[in-house]
Parts: sequence; C-alpha cells; structure tokens
Amino acid sequence: MAKSAKQTDFSFMSERKAAGIFYMIITPAIAVSVALTFFSARKAYPFPSSYFLIVCAAIQIAGWVIGVAATKKMVSKTMEIIAQTQKIQKIQERLIISIADLVESKDALTGQHVQRTALYVERICKKMIELGYYPDELNEHTAQVMKKAAPLHDMGKMNIPETILEKREKLTAEEFEMIKMHPLWGEKIIDRAFAGIEDDEFTQTALMMALTHHEWWNGRGYPLRLAEKEIPLCGRIMAAADVLDALLTVRPYKRAFTVDETMNIIADNAGKQFDPLVAEAVLELETEITYMQIDAINAFTIDEARRKDAGLPKNNEDL
Repeated sequence: MAKSAKQTDFSFMSERKAAGIFYMIITPAIAVSVALTFFSARKAYPFPSSYFLIVCAAIQIAGWVIGVAATKKMVSKTMEIIAQTQKIQKIQERLIISIADLVESKDALTGQHVQRTALYVERICKKMIELGYYPDELNEHTAQVMKKAAPLHDMGKMNIPETILEKREKLTAEEFEMIKMHPLWGEKIIDRAFAGIEDDEFTQTALMMALTHHEWWNGRGYPLRLAEKEIPLCGRIMAAADVLDALLTVRPYKRAFTVDETMNIIADNAGKQFDPLVAEAVLELETEITYMQIDAINAFTIDEARRKDAGLPKNNEDL
C-alpha cells in the first residue's frame, strides 16, 4: 500500500535524537569520570586544580556543542518533512476538488454544490463540537476528515446521464430509480479510486458519506433504508449539509428558499429525515448561514458585473 501523508517515515528522527541525547547527557558522565581520575592521579602527580576544571569544562562544552548541532539537524529535517507533508496534503485536496468538479460538470444546474456542502459540513461539525454532541465520534480531526471527504459525496452521479440530472420536468419512476443508485455507485467509485492512495480513515469516511447521505433518520431513505445510528455520523451530517444547500439554491424543479424557510423545513424534519442533534446544530447556524448567503450574492453580483464589462456571457452559477 502506498504511503499517505500520515504514514511518512520519521525513523531518521530516532537516530538524530539518540545522538543528541548521547552528547548532551553522556558527556557529563565522562566529565565525572575525568574528575575521579584526576583525584586519583593527583596523589602521585600533583598539579593545579584549575587544570582539572579546564579539562572538565572543555569536555562538557564540546558535548553540548555537538549535541546542539545534532538537535538542529533533527529539527531542520523535521521541518523539511513537515513542509513536504503539507504540500502533499494540499495536492491531495486539490485533486479531490478537481475530481468533484468533474462530477459537477455533468450537472450544470447544481452550481458549486459540492464545495458549498463541504463548507456546510465543516460549520455543522464545528457547531456540534461546541454543543458537545457525539464527543466519542466527533472532534477537530474527524471534522477535518469529513470536510475533506465531503466533495466526493455525489461521485455516483458520474454514472447518470446528463439528460436526467438536468431534467426540468418530473422524473419518471425509472429515472428516479436510477438516481437512487448513485450512492451505491459512488461508494464503489471511491473505493476503487482512493484505496491504497489515501489513508483508510479518509477513504472509509468518503465512501460512507457517499453511500449514506440519502438515508433518513426514520429509515425511509435510500439506498439501504438504514435508521438512526445505523447511519454513520458522517452520513447524517452530510445529509443535512446536502439538503441545506439544495434548499438554499435554485434547482430545475424549485426556486431557492430563503434562510428562514430553510430553517423551518430543517426543524420540521428533525427526527424524521435528520438526526435531531445534527438538525439542532444547523438551526444554531442560522445567523452564520444568512451572512454566508449575503456574501455569496455579493460575490455573484460582482462577478456578473466584471463579466459584463469584459463582454463575457452570463455565468450560469446558481445561488
């Protein structure tokens, strides 16, 4: 299996550390040994005690100098490895976003859905941590893993024709059955694409988010009809983020709901579609989400003005 960023080999550090410990700790013992030898020899060959002090000090200083040098090399190498690890992580994150963008390119009417939902996942996780919900499963680390994995939740849509994804009329029963397959397809795609490349925690989180983000708390979702805590926490959070963005943006079959309308829908479906604690965290974010919507509208307006000034066609991005 290929090594991930978390699996970087830091074995060199033990060697450097051992050298530092040897020179910085063992040399005082050598100095003591010299002292004992001095006192023993002085009985037969008397000489000034200042000579002894100079010799011991020289040994001690030499040991510390060598030890500090070894430690500096260790720190320098550590910083180099950390920088390389961070660079690899950034490349991995960009590749994940790029892959998610390929999925999005098949469904032009959903706009920047995967990136917005990743942001919502991050905010929901942060709020749940603040509220003390699911402390055994949710912490800063797992929240970051969920945020990183979130853009891949719709990978299964790669197998669905654009004519269905962009259809403005009501889907037929057959078409909806195909839509309901995308969580299963997404799980398989992620497993094939990332197994052995990303670490197991990321891969498992990503495929579980893809597989279970349409499951309902009451067991009436799809594709597995899981209920309550049978649904992984990452899937329950992804489900709320997914619906949150769907409600707030224009879709072929609906207008964009206001933040107030969206919060009412989330509240009404707590304990039905959504984990009650996840829904509560979303409701606690109402003010923050309102500001996010304002920022999105302002950014969209500025972008449209720039495109108009440049003589470019309108952007089809939906708010």
